[in-house]
Amino acid sequence: MEKLKVILIDDETLIRKLLRMKIDWEELGMEIITEFSSARKALEEVQKWDPDIIITDICMPGMDGIAFSEECINLMPKVKIIILTGHDEFNYAMKSIKIGVSDYILKPIKAEVIAQTLWKTREKIEKEKNYQVEYEKLAAQIEENLPLFQESYLNQVLLESVTSEVFCRKMRFYQVDLHPTSQEVQIAVLEMMYANKENRSNEEDQNEMILHIKARKLTEEFFAGDAYVLFCKDGFGRIVILSNNPQVPLNDCLELLRKMLITRLKCYINIGMSSKKVGYSQITTAYKEAVEALNYKVVEGKNCVICYEDLANTVGSLSVEEEKLWKEVKIYVSAGRREQAESCAQVLWESASREGYKNGYKLRNLFIEIVSWCFNEAVKNEFSNQKEYQQRLTKVNERSSGFVALEKYMLECIGMLTTEMAAKDEKKNGSMIQDILVYIEKNLSNPDLSMNQVAEQFYISAGYLGRLLKKKTGKTYGEYLSELRFKKAKELLEATDLKGYEIGEEIGISDPHYLSIWFKKMSGYSLSEFKRQNEVQKMKV
Repeated sequence: MEKLKVILIDDETLIRKLLRMKIDWEELGMEIITEFSSARKALEEVQKWDPDIIITDICMPGMDGIAFSEECINLMPKVKIIILTGHDEFNYAMKSIKIGVSDYILKPIKAEVIAQTLWKTREKIEKEKNYQVEYEKLAAQIEENLPLFQESYLNQVLLESVTSEVFCRKMRFYQVDLHPTSQEVQIAVLEMMYANKENRSNEEDQNEMILHIKARKLTEEFFAGDAYVLFCKDGFGRIVILSNNPQVPLNDCLELLRKMLITRLKCYINIGMSSKKVGYSQITTAYKEAVEALNYKVVEGKNCVICYEDLANTVGSLSVEEEKLWKEVKIYVSAGRREQAESCAQVLWESASREGYKNGYKLRNLFIEIVSWCFNEAVKNEFSNQKEYQQRLTKVNERSSGFVALEKYMLECIGMLTTEMAAKDEKKNGSMIQDILVYIEKNLSNPDLSMNQVAEQFYISAGYLGRLLKKKTGKTYGEYLSELRFKKAKELLEATDLKGYEIGEEIGISDPHYLSIWFKKMSGYSLSEFKRQNEVQKMKV
């Protein structure tokens, strides 16, 4: 580290000479670059000298050291100022700490004290400079990687909605411009594939990665002249286009983009496009619409742009009763109740078949909606059998897939997902009930260990806790707690000389009278009788 630059300020020449002579400045890695007898004169020239450290007397004519320090720190916030003060000025000097003075030294001046103070100040400066260097490196890395952070954040927002305020703040941090007056958003999801995806080699997989890179580059170049259009890659490697520009006719642009990519890259292109949404909090909804539209490629065929709004107009609405059935299917699936989920889905399918769906197209759309939902839930929950849903989704476009076959595939998807949900719930509940049992045992001495108290500890209802405990132990909460306390009481009676009231405190029954009644009821013996019985048994052994 370079030598630190020091300025001395004192109206007494002798003090300045003593400071020069008594301190080994070379050893400290410092040099005195100038000195002043007047604080006011020093303040006029201090920025020109750009010192690291200033040593100043507190009491000087014209401008004292406190006033100088305050104005100097305003001019040069990083400079370290050390005040020289006498005992009678000590309380006054303490005020200097509040304005940012680094340290103070009491007169009479002692060389070792000054050297220690200067060394401590040097360490502080080095630490700050190292911190600044690291901060600048980190800032440079952040600046360099801003596009990656931006893309990662956009990918997150596609799946988890945020408020418009949070989105705007994040985009400002990532130095991304949003439309100054409009929060209208529209999303497109672009998927590419080669003609033959079967029996692919590693080289072909590598070529497909190159295909995606080229498509992304061409897509960004295509929209280069349009402001407020953002890009990212979703979890499936698909290109996501987010338009925040109401003047961009996204549908027309996507048709041109599709033709250009097919011509340039010689591959299949499918694009799903959402309806227009107002508010950045609707980005997640828009993405879901775009994905849902994209899933209809199995009906529309390859190389097409599918608009969610057009899709909504052609699918046909479910009746009120059918909407209710569809919601019930989702509830049963989420709860892991396979039999009810499949039964309800079957009733929905039969109802849809009766209510004008027999023209085929609309019934196939219902199949796509159900299986797509299953697929999306599998993705969201990170289940391993996601491809199985996709495989069944493709069945909708096969000639051999009649309504009976589609119903079978649909029920298979419902069954698979419900089983996965049940397994996940079982694993989660198994872990939770184990934690609950450990908590109860560890807190057995708490006389207020009620079911409500334990339930609150784990953020669940008392009723749910009771059901979990019954399923795991076959006992109610009261029965389980009482047996656990009885077991602990017996262990203490057999292994310790604790008195009855002490045992009661250990198992959470602080009333000795109630303890006696309770123990007699549980064992048929009083505490003393049980202890004698145990001692007799030991003697026999």
